[in-house]
Amino acid sequence: MATVQTSPWHFIIEFDERKAAAHGTTADELYDRVGAFVEPYGNVRVARGTWQARDARSSFRAQCPAVCDLSKQRWVMQNVRSWMTFEGDEQGEDYLAVIRRVRPRLLCAE
Repeated sequence: MATVQTSPWHFIIEFDERKAAAHGTTADELYDRVGAFVEPYGNVRVARGTWQARDARSSFRAQCPAVCDLSKQRWVMQNVRSWMTFEGDEQGEDYLAVIRRVRPRLLCAE
């Protein structure tokens, strides 16, 4: 599999196939919905489940509000398996852990 070259600011979201099926959709349909949601903020899809800011100048303005608003979407939170954000670091941050810490009401029960 080819390595994807991502910018320092990007995020990776992974959907649970079983949860998606239980909600009458597929992971691929959810990824398409994510794209439709975050691309108007200035993000571009670079791989399955991976988006980055269109350009370096708009990194913060593109990613931060997009992932914040995306976390408020029930269809995302019902089906998400993992979610990592990268803001200029290689390690990244577990965005679900951030949500668990600051806005736990957004998390959906299993």
